[in-house]
Amino acid sequence: MKANQWEIVELNFQMPNKRFLPHPALIISNNDLFEDELIFYAVLMSTKNFFPKYTIEITPEMLTKNTEKKGYFVAHLIGQYTSDEILMKKNIFLKPEFRILVQNKIITSIF
Repeated sequence: MKANQWEIVELNFQMPNKRFLPHPALIISNNDLFEDELIFYAVLMSTKNFFPKYTIEITPEMLTKNTEKKGYFVAHLIGQYTSDEILMKKNIFLKPEFRILVQNKIITSIF
């Protein structure tokens, strides 16, 4: 299944306790990486805010479609995936005006 940068998909995300759980995730790597290497990187989305200094609250205006649940981008939990690992496409994207905010939060959370 083809995936695009800034798209929200559902993946089996490995949690810190090593368990895998289905979660929505935001694809953060660019489309060239996917086309060249057949992999992409995605950041976890969660309804829980366990580590507030590493999260960004997702507001309705940030996404191309409104979601029913309150959520967060968990900027320090990133995984590498292939298209075969996509469980479901949500047909929801992060709007362009919020992309730098997410990029910066990931950078400051990890580096």
